[in-house]
Amino acid sequence: MARSSSSASRLFLAAVLCLVSSVSFGQGPPAADLSSRIDAELAAAVKKTNAADGIPIFILMSRQNSLLEMKEYARRHPKAELRAHAISSLKQLAREEQGALLAETFQPGLGLAYQTGKSFWIVNALQAKATPGVIAELARSPRVARLYLRTEKPESILIHSGPKSRVFPQPVTSGSVRPFLKPGVKIPWNLKRIGAERAWKELGVTGKGVVVAVMDSGMNYRHPDIRGRLWANPEEVANNNIDDDGNGYVDDYYGYNFANENPNINDDFFHGTICGAIVCGDGSGGVVTGVAPESQIMVLRMYDQTVNFGLRWTWQFYQFDAWEAFQYAVENGAQVVSLSYDWQPSEKPIHAAWRYALEGAIGAGVTLVAGAGNSRPSLPVPTQVTPPASIPDVISVAGTLEDDRFLPLSSRGPAVWGVYPPFTDFPYPPGLRKPEVAAPVSVGDFPLVMFRGTGYVVHQTGAGTSTATPHVSGLAALLLEQNPELFPWEIKSILQETANDLGAPGWDPYFGSGLADGFAALKHGKLPRIRYEGGCEDVERLAGGAVGIGLVNEGAAGKDMVVRLEWIHPRMAKDLPLQTLTQWPAGERKRLTFPVKGLSAGFRGTARLKLTVTGDSITYLQRLVRVETGSTDLALIDDDGGGFFEALYEDALADLRKPYHYRSVRDCGIDPQWLHGIKTLIWVTGEENRETLTDGDISLIEGFMKPGGSLVLIGQHIAQDLTGKPFLSRVLAAELAGETNGPEKFILPSPGGSIEAAKAPEAGRYDQLRPLSGATELLQYIPPDRSSGALYSREPYRILFASSGLEAVEPAHRSALLQVFLAAH
Repeated sequence: MARSSSSASRLFLAAVLCLVSSVSFGQGPPAADLSSRIDAELAAAVKKTNAADGIPIFILMSRQNSLLEMKEYARRHPKAELRAHAISSLKQLAREEQGALLAETFQPGLGLAYQTGKSFWIVNALQAKATPGVIAELARSPRVARLYLRTEKPESILIHSGPKSRVFPQPVTSGSVRPFLKPGVKIPWNLKRIGAERAWKELGVTGKGVVVAVMDSGMNYRHPDIRGRLWANPEEVANNNIDDDGNGYVDDYYGYNFANENPNINDDFFHGTICGAIVCGDGSGGVVTGVAPESQIMVLRMYDQTVNFGLRWTWQFYQFDAWEAFQYAVENGAQVVSLSYDWQPSEKPIHAAWRYALEGAIGAGVTLVAGAGNSRPSLPVPTQVTPPASIPDVISVAGTLEDDRFLPLSSRGPAVWGVYPPFTDFPYPPGLRKPEVAAPVSVGDFPLVMFRGTGYVVHQTGAGTSTATPHVSGLAALLLEQNPELFPWEIKSILQETANDLGAPGWDPYFGSGLADGFAALKHGKLPRIRYEGGCEDVERLAGGAVGIGLVNEGAAGKDMVVRLEWIHPRMAKDLPLQTLTQWPAGERKRLTFPVKGLSAGFRGTARLKLTVTGDSITYLQRLVRVETGSTDLALIDDDGGGFFEALYEDALADLRKPYHYRSVRDCGIDPQWLHGIKTLIWVTGEENRETLTDGDISLIEGFMKPGGSLVLIGQHIAQDLTGKPFLSRVLAAELAGETNGPEKFILPSPGGSIEAAKAPEAGRYDQLRPLSGATELLQYIPPDRSSGALYSREPYRILFASSGLEAVEPAHRSALLQVFLAAH
C-alpha cells in the first residue's frame, strides 16, 4: 500500500526523535501564566475532558524562523544559496527544538506520554494527542509558544490505494501541443488588460522555465492547454508504488494530493483547474488562458470535493495540509506559489503558524500570491483580509471587472496583526496595507478551462478574487523568467510600482496600488514614473476658464507622452485638448494648463475629471482630479480619504444637477470658517474606519448643526459602530435594534405620492434601526418594526440618517433616494 503524505513529516519526526536525550525538564511559567500559552478553545476542551483521555493538539514552538535574517542573507548570496540555506536552517531549528521538547516530556518518572503526529519545519511546530495533564506540562515548557485545539481529519477522506490514488501520466507526443500564439488562437481581454500579450509579443517573455505551484483542488491535467505545461518530478516513476526519490511521498509525479494523501492530483471540484489554467493555459485548445503560457505548474492538491464552500469547517484541518504542501513546494523547486483561498475567522485559522510558515517559504526565495478574499459584504474592517493574504510579504490581490470597477465582493484592507500573539506589529489603525495590487476576475467574455473534458466555459456571475490571484502569479513567473534572481519582496515592490492606479490616488484599501501591468513590470526602471502634484484635496481651482495640472517625472526619461483630461460624468463634454510632450527628462516638473470646455457659464461647484498620462501604449498615471469653481451651500465629506463610495454619491449629485464642494476630513481636515457658507453636509462614513465617526468628527458635526445646518449621514454599520455613544440617540434619534443578513429593500415615495420599492442591494450585513421618540421617519425599510436605511428628522436639528450601504442600490435608485434626503430639508 502506498505510504501516506504524512510519511515525509514522520520521517522528519523520526530524525527529531533521534536527537532525544536526557534533558532536565524546565520549570516554565507558574500555573497562573498557563492561560497565555493555551488557546481559549483548547482550554475549554481541557475542562470537559477526562484526565486519561487524549485531546488532539497543535504545538507551536517558541523559536521560529526570522525572515529578516533571511533577507539579510539574501543581500550577500545568490538566490539558489538562499533556498538551500533556508531549508537547512529551518530543518535544523525544528529538529533541535522539537527533539529537546520530546526529551523533556518523555523523561522517566514524570508519567507523561502522548502520541505525536505530523512534524513541520516550514513552521517549527508539531501535531500530537495529549491528556489534560500533559497539556499543562507542555504549557510550562519555555520551548512552547502556544498550544491549540486541533481538528482531526476524518479517515473517510484518506485514499491510500486503488484507482482514485493513481496518477495518469500524459506523455506529450509530437504535435499534441500547438505552437504558442499560432494564428487564430484567441487572446481574451483579461490577458490584454494586464499587459501579458505585450510581454509575449514585444519582449518574448512567456514564463518559460519557471515553476509555479498551484495549491488548490487539483488540476484537469489531461486538458490540451495543460498537459504540456506540467512540472514532473524528474526522480519519480509514476504508479510503481515506490518512493523513488525518498522524499516520503509515493508516486508524486506531478505534485501531490495532500488532502487525500495520495498522488492523484486530478480536480474533482473545478476550482483548481480554473485557477491553474489562468497561470499557464497555453492555447493548444484554441484559447490562450494563461498569463505565463510557457511556465510549468506543480499541482499541490490541498482540499477535495468535501469543501464545496458550504462545508467550510473542513478548512480547519486542511490548513495543516497546506503547510505540508508549502514544505513540498520549497524543497522541490517551486519559484511561485498561487493561493486562491482564504481562512476566515469561523474556520479557526492559527494566525501565528500561518505567518511563520509563509515567511519560511518567502525566506527561502519563493514568491507567494494570494487572493484578498471575498469578504467585503460579510466581515468588518480590518478583518476582511485573512490568511494567507494577510501575511505581510505575501502579494495579496483584489478583484476588478472588465471596466476596471472594483469587484463588490473583494475584501477591503487593511489587515491587522497586533491582535494575534505573539505579534505586536501592524496594529490597527492604521494596520498593514492590503491588498497590494488588483487583477481581473472571470466575468464576461473570459474563457476558463473546463475541469472535465477538453473545452472552455464562460461565467457571467459568481467570480471572486480566486481568479484574480493567478493573473498576478503568472506575472511573477514572467518577471522570474526575465530575472531569476529577483526575490519575493522585490517582485512585490515592482508590481506595486508599475501598477495602473485605480480608485483613490496612490495605494488605497480597495485596489491596492492599482491594476497589475506585466509589460510595465518587465520594463521596470526603464520607464517614466509620473506623479501628480496636487493639493491634499486634489482639488484644482478653475480660474480664467482654465485649470492647471502639476506633474513630475520620477522615473526614466520619456518621449511622445500624452496628457489627457476627460470629464467623468456623461453630462459633461469630453472635448478637452490633449497635450503631447515630445521629451520629458527624468526629474523634470511640468505645469500644464488646460482650457476647460464643457462647463456652462453658470456652473458652480465641483466637477470631476480623469487625468491620464500615456506613452507607447502604457498608462503611466491615471487618477481623479476635481475642479472647483464658484460657491455652493452643499458639501460632500469624505471621512477616510478613500473616495471609493464618495464617488458614487458624486455621480448621484451630478445626475440631480446639485452643485457641491468636496472635502476630505482625514487628508486635510476642515476649516470651521469654510463651513460658514455650507447649509447641508452629506457625510459618507461607515466601514471605512475603525471608528465610524471620531470624537473630532462628532464635535465638528454638532458645531455645524447648532446654527441650523442640516446633515445627511450615509454609510454602512453606522448604528452598530456608534452604539454606546450619546451621538446615536441624542442627535441621530435612533437605536440599534439588531443586524440582518441578505438583500435589503427601501421604500421610496414616488413624486405622485405612491410608494415603490427600490431594488434590493446586494446581500450583506446591515444595521436594523429603531427610531426614538420625537423622530419623524421619512423613509422606511420593511418590516415596519425595524428600519434599515431609515431616514429621520428631529428638531431642532434637521438630520437624515441612512445606516445601510446605499452604494449597493442601483444608481437610478441611489439618485432618487438622495433626492428624498435633500428635498426633506
